[in-house]
Amino acid sequence: MTSNNEITPDKPLDVRGDVCPRPRMLARMALSNLEVGQVLRVLGDYGPSLANIRRDATEEGQTVLRAEMVGEVEWEIIVRKEE
Repeated sequence: MTSNNEITPDKPLDVRGDVCPRPRMLARMALSNLEVGQVLRVLGDYGPSLANIRRDATEEGQTVLRAEMVGEVEWEIIVRKEE
């Protein structure tokens, strides 16, 4: 991570064009392959996946650093692996 609220992800994941449950499954797999402290950035465009991935990460004990819209339909969620 860098200063000024800039977050440098260790792993980017682009799930644009995918609908649930695929984005959730891909995000879970990507997180499982990270080391503790590493950061995953997921970019998507299927609205329900943002809430689902955020909920999954929180329930699994990960830290959601950011979850927001970054365009008209695109969103990003940034998660740090904690355990």
